[in-house]
Amino acid sequence: MTKELEVGFVDLRLGQMEVGDLIGLPREETVYPCAFCLETAEETPFGGHRYTKRDLLQHLREAHAHDARLGGIADPMAALQTAIDEATERFAHLVDIRTVHLMPQWFPEQGTTGILFLDELNRSHLEARQAVFQLILDRRMHRHTLPRGWIIVSAVNPATEDYQVDELYDKAFLARFLHIAFEPTAAEWLEYAGRVGVDWSIRALVSEDGKFLGDLSAKLPRVRPTPRCWSLLDKLMDGIPPDLEQEVAAGLVGPEAATAWLKLRSSTERPVKADDVLADYDKVRGRVKAYASTKGNRNDLLKVTLDDLARITEERETLADAELNGLCRFVLDCPKDLAYAYLKLRFIRNPRLRRRLSARDDLYEFVARINKEAGVSA
Repeated sequence: MTKELEVGFVDLRLGQMEVGDLIGLPREETVYPCAFCLETAEETPFGGHRYTKRDLLQHLREAHAHDARLGGIADPMAALQTAIDEATERFAHLVDIRTVHLMPQWFPEQGTTGILFLDELNRSHLEARQAVFQLILDRRMHRHTLPRGWIIVSAVNPATEDYQVDELYDKAFLARFLHIAFEPTAAEWLEYAGRVGVDWSIRALVSEDGKFLGDLSAKLPRVRPTPRCWSLLDKLMDGIPPDLEQEVAAGLVGPEAATAWLKLRSSTERPVKADDVLADYDKVRGRVKAYASTKGNRNDLLKVTLDDLARITEERETLADAELNGLCRFVLDCPKDLAYAYLKLRFIRNPRLRRRLSARDDLYEFVARINKEAGVSA
């Protein structure tokens, strides 16, 4: 497939790898200050940077090419080396030695695209899984960053009695993947077998009775919803074909949450936009009243609008009088428990709104009435 796509492919068999194979072997690296920067620095003691020898040479070429000590010299490379020697000798107390990791041989080169395949993830040692944790989350190993055009894919055999593998149950680790149960059919295998030239007798046997292909069922780990999973689903949502929505969502947040989300998303009712509340509340008031009614009972949609209104009012410096009026009318049209909670916890706590909201008689009467019903003195 990667050949057809004309992209790179790196296959890491994690079950056979040690931590050093993944993160690269450590070595010592000497870092130097720039002598020229040190002499002119006013705010920081080293001109703000330390450099490896290679980086210091480049820095000297770019930043100090016209310095009197370098210009007009027959052998500029020797002059650059002399500058490094000066930094080492004159500022020895600022020369430092640090530990860095060499780039692993398998690590993709910058500017390339491809698929990084983490195979046998649940056969690997725990230390190896911890090592790829940063790669999966941050797309980097120490200071080596995975090129933007590379996609990380992993494959495991299910944790059943048929396979000697570890159960993956770490919630933080599982939340970094979209989990798909891959169960090839006999027809799919036969198509592949014919393409690669598997003997006719084998294909005939499997074609006659698919049981001879073995158990192809796949069991997913226990996938549960997390804030990270919902954020990832939101990023993928527009690109998911309708017939794959259930499978993709279940692979990110689990079957139960996916079913509830798809049921809600398929509804024809949508939250009222916060901008519409502020711009012209009368145009959307009918929908708000319907959602707030006992028959409508769509507090979930009203909460989305209230959250958006709270965010907008927290970000903006001020609201026009007409916008504030729309906000207050919307809040008062919500079910009283919901309105009271958001007034107390989100809107009245906003320092930009507190005084203006407190000056409104309709809000004061509403809060006083709720307090009286609850037996709370005003």
